[in-house]
Amino acid sequence: MPNANVLGYAWNNIWEWGGGSRAYALANADFKAVLSHATDLYFDMPYEPDPEERGFYWATRFTETRNTFNYMPDDVYENIEVDLFGNPMTKEQVCQTVGCIPLNEAKRSNVVGMAGQLWSETQRTPEQFDYMVYPRLLPVAERAWHKADWESLISDPVERKRQRDADWALYANTLGYKELARLDELGVTYNVPTPGAKWKAGGEIAARCNFPGLLIEFSCDNGMSWTDYKEGQRVTGGSDVLLRTRSADGSRTSRTVTLASPSSNNHLRPGHVPWNN
Repeated sequence: MPNANVLGYAWNNIWEWGGGSRAYALANADFKAVLSHATDLYFDMPYEPDPEERGFYWATRFTETRNTFNYMPDDVYENIEVDLFGNPMTKEQVCQTVGCIPLNEAKRSNVVGMAGQLWSETQRTPEQFDYMVYPRLLPVAERAWHKADWESLISDPVERKRQRDADWALYANTLGYKELARLDELGVTYNVPTPGAKWKAGGEIAARCNFPGLLIEFSCDNGMSWTDYKEGQRVTGGSDVLLRTRSADGSRTSRTVTLASPSSNNHLRPGHVPWNN
């Protein structure tokens, strides 16, 4: 029986399982619905697909801060991009196979908000809690209060992606140069993103992290000493290189990752940080 005093949190939206329509089914039936989709808004999931990262993977292989920033609450089916295992998937495929219940526009006001969520049974300390929640909570607030222009470009996905990438670049710089320092001042032990890196010609290392402004360090002696990374950095000796990122205030570091020597066929980690060659 419809009840305006009951909020339904639509969370189990694994697209290929047919759960993505639940928010609209609730709203159409005159229940109040809160978007809390596990694929983008559950902070139980790891930041990256690495066995060293804390988190579950029952809803998605990983949810980095940008995944949350990209979320489009006004049309939930526009968020369909990959399946549970990270394989490309389209809205058309999902709607043809399991169905997509449309939202009755007269009932749109029944979708009353969105929420980031964390089930804390595996969070044993306040520091672990902060790590899983921040900075992912910040783009949840961004998407909840502000509709970006690119969200409306449903008929032009190429232009939408171009505008969204530009918007993310501005947002990521704002986090890296301003907002993360404020979290440091508040004592919030947010996730410091690991850097991505690759070898270039002549022993040069190209490295970056998700938030410009954060310092990247590298070590050529298995972590005995660390040096600040600079663009165009060259490393000699042919050994593996360790890399890590420092928090905005320099007091904490990310996990350490290994860039295998140029003579090795191994990669740092599978394609997590995009490169524009």
